[in-house]
Amino acid sequence: MSHVPSLTKLAAKEVVSAAAAAGDDIELEGVTDPIRPDRVVVYMGVDTTASMEAVLSVAKKTAQSIIDKLQKLDMEVEFHIAAVNDYEPMSSSEQTPVKWDVDIDTMEAEGGGDEAEAYSTFLSQACDKAMHTSNDHVRYVIMLGDAY
Repeated sequence: MSHVPSLTKLAAKEVVSAAAAAGDDIELEGVTDPIRPDRVVVYMGVDTTASMEAVLSVAKKTAQSIIDKLQKLDMEVEFHIAAVNDYEPMSSSEQTPVKWDVDIDTMEAEGGGDEAEAYSTFLSQACDKAMHTSNDHVRYVIMLGDAY
């Protein structure tokens, strides 16, 4: 699993670089792009199934690094972090495989089983949330996990 940290670092670098590069307005025949690159919304899912136990700390550090770096860019940044489990939650206390606006520091790898991870549910929900975000924000959807 040594490839996982390098992949998560690459994702983090790409998101931060893209946000920083979006600093110039785009002009098309005298019309300025209404998106304000200094307003960013990030929807980030973190796989919290048991298989992530060995790499969850790396995923959490990566997520925190993205948050920290974007906040240092003097941007208005809004984060929505989701814990993503299997489609069929293994714990009776869980009512949905995707829990939004969780505290990243309290995430633990647990649950999961033979069912597929609910990445598509997260992506669908995140895209729906992004569609209802103000049109002047740059929006990013990020999923950190070990399944494909």
